[in-house]
Amino acid sequence: ADKYEPNNQIIKYQIGVTLTLMGMYEKALDYFINYNLTDADSKFMAGLCYFNIGEYENAILFFNAYSKFITDSVESDLYRGLSFFKLEDYNSAAKYLKQAEKIDKENPDILFHLGLSYYPKFLSAIPFTPINGDRIFLNNSIENFSDFLKTISDYLTKQDISSHHFNFISKLQSQIMEKSGFLTRLGIQYHWYNNN
Repeated sequence: ADKYEPNNQIIKYQIGVTLTLMGMYEKALDYFINYNLTDADSKFMAGLCYFNIGEYENAILFFNAYSKFITDSVESDLYRGLSFFKLEDYNSAAKYLKQAEKIDKENPDILFHLGLSYYPKFLSAIPFTPINGDRIFLNNSIENFSDFLKTISDYLTKQDISSHHFNFISKLQSQIMEKSGFLTRLGIQYHWYNNN
C-alpha cells in the first residue's frame, strides 16, 4: 500500500504499528519519525519503540510530546516511569508511576512497579447474580456490623491481601461500610422488560 499512496499518513501510521507489533522497532521508528507524523498516537508509538530498543531518553522525549496532546494517559505515565526507572532516576520514576496510579488505581503493572500488591484479592459475591442484597451475615444486631468490618480490615492487613470486594451489597451494608472507611464503587444497570 505504501508505494501506491506515498503521502497517505494513515497508511504510514498503520505500517509503523504493524512493524511495532512484529518487534521491528527501528523500522517502525522510520515511519513514526521520518515521515513527519505529528499526531499524538505517532508520538506515543515512537516512545514505545524507543523504550523497547533501550533508548530511554528518547522514549521520555516522545512520551512527553504525547502528554501535550493527551494529559491523563496511564500508558504514557507508566512508560515514562519505567523509562526513568531504567535510567535509575527513581524519583522521576516514582512521580510518573504514582501519576499513572492516580488515574488507574487497579492497574497491576503500575502497582507492581510501585512495589504494591494487586493480588491476592478477596471477593464476597453470589456468582452470576447481579442482584443487590446482604453479603455479610451476622447473628447479632447491625450495630456489631461495624466491629466486624474492623476485623475484616485488620485481617486483610495482617495477611497482606490487597483488597476485598463486596459485589452488589445492600444499600444499608454499603452505607455502613463507607462510614467504616471502605471505598464505594457505583455502577449502572439497565433493565429491559418484555411487556408482551
